[in-house]
Amino acid sequence: MSAPRLRVRALVAVVVAAVLVATPVSSVGSAAEPTADSATSIRLSALDPWVQATDTVSATVKITDVPAGATLVPVLHAAVPTRSAFALTTTGRNLTGTEARLSEHDLKRGTVSVTVRFAVDDGSAPPSGVEVPPPPPTGTDRVTLTRPGVYPLAFTVHDADGVEIASLVAYIMRLPDTPQTGSSGREPLRVASEFRLQPRPRLDSSGEPVLTEATRAATDELIEGLDAGTEAVRRSFGFAVSPALVDALGRHRPSETTAGAADDDAARLLRLAALSDGLPLQSQPWSPVNLAGWLATPELAPLADLSEDTGD
Repeated sequence: MSAPRLRVRALVAVVVAAVLVATPVSSVGSAAEPTADSATSIRLSALDPWVQATDTVSATVKITDVPAGATLVPVLHAAVPTRSAFALTTTGRNLTGTEARLSEHDLKRGTVSVTVRFAVDDGSAPPSGVEVPPPPPTGTDRVTLTRPGVYPLAFTVHDADGVEIASLVAYIMRLPDTPQTGSSGREPLRVASEFRLQPRPRLDSSGEPVLTEATRAATDELIEGLDAGTEAVRRSFGFAVSPALVDALGRHRPSETTAGAADDDAARLLRLAALSDGLPLQSQPWSPVNLAGWLATPELAPLADLSEDTGD
């Protein structure tokens, strides 16, 4: 990703109209159920989650149990304008309008990984005096997106007879040229891909977090999923970590009966720290609150900042 893309990360993280929750090795969207005759599945391995007016998009998918003669067909659809429209696209519905039919890929049998790349521009000439970026490699698809917004990128796998046997929907977010604030109703839907480490511990009568075996098991599962992805994959996502969970893992004091559990909790915390070191972490409140509602209400907006400061 380019440096300017990193600078606008705060815009995406703080003012989010809809949040897509995903693990680094799962599809961002919906993978089609295999038919009775096919166990083919497709999962997202890596994705550039947002792009600028002039940029290059890269998305990698992993396809398993590929039959002979199968093809991968990627299609970029029109931007979704509302939360309800976005929710439908996550299950493969409401994919209206086609921005671009990208190059198809012939697939080998077995398990394969395919990277789809295409260049994006806004259709305008670069301003005078601005350095023109180098052209994309020969054979790279070119797509013109004149407006910012969230664009569904649908991947479908077809067998040798052209029958769809697996699919998923990922999302490319074309950023605004300048930051937008407020709720005018005319802004593009904004969405971010997140890996949520949010198994919240229960609170005791004093308000302190208490870990349960179910919370520990959920934490171990999330650590395993995070560990399964490469660093490049992990950098494709934002991370929302429950401060209460971190607090509980770090404050657990061993006793004669809990020394083993406390050691395990410390190990979990160290593993989380190692896996997230240097990665983009999103501010989170210590307790769950409706941050979007607070941000949209001027008199409550300062409380949103306070809540995130407390979580941090």
